[in-house]
Amino acid sequence: APPLEKVLFEHIVLVRIRLIQVENSYNRKVVQAESIPLAVATYWDNLLTSNDARFFRAIETLTRVRRLASNTAALQINITREGGKQVNV
Repeated sequence: APPLEKVLFEHIVLVRIRLIQVENSYNRKVVQAESIPLAVATYWDNLLTSNDARFFRAIETLTRVRRLASNTAALQINITREGGKQVNV
């Protein structure tokens, strides 16, 4: 993969690890808890939502970079020879 894509892969992996950690903490603190204050539940829900959005943005960024790279045409040079004949290089 090109260097830019390698950096994006690493970023996606790191964001995914962070998302897994937040999901595990969310399950321990909110889902498995019998009773918690609303403010604590809201905090963990917002943290999970923001990390989830960060993960999908990272994937979308990689998708955009790949799409832009595939749409970039190769360099083409047009040379006109004597007699009006054109050669594409």
